[in-house]
Amino acid sequence: MDNKEVKNYVSFSKALEIEKEALKKKKEEFETSISNYVKSIDNLTLKLNESKTKLSKEALEEYALNQEKKLFCGIGIRETKKVSYNEKKAMDWAVANNMCLQLDKKKFEKVAPELVDFITTTKVLSVTFPKVLILKEDL
Repeated sequence: MDNKEVKNYVSFSKALEIEKEALKKKKEEFETSISNYVKSIDNLTLKLNESKTKLSKEALEEYALNQEKKLFCGIGIRETKKVSYNEKKAMDWAVANNMCLQLDKKKFEKVAPELVDFITTTKVLSVTFPKVLILKEDL
């Protein structure tokens, strides 16, 4: 075995450990230096989510009163349909009506609500937020 290459290996190995330790120390210093920012971001994210929850509740209440989907500051209501049914019954119906060998859920959910009685369709409302809210005094 080449003694010079063994020395190189040992030297590289020690240098690598020294660099890894230096990097670890720098990472710890960096993490410490930004810890206040991280805490602030976490706190603001929590407050933003609480505010969004309150605004969403108010938006849904407003929608319930006047059915208006475009609300204050660009906040809106999105209405989607949620179709619920027993998949076994749906498959049996689809086979009986020559629709498929496998249930095509998308097509079934589109045509079947008017044709079968074991389906429930409910409206699902969600509140939408623009990237930037426009306050009335900004207009």
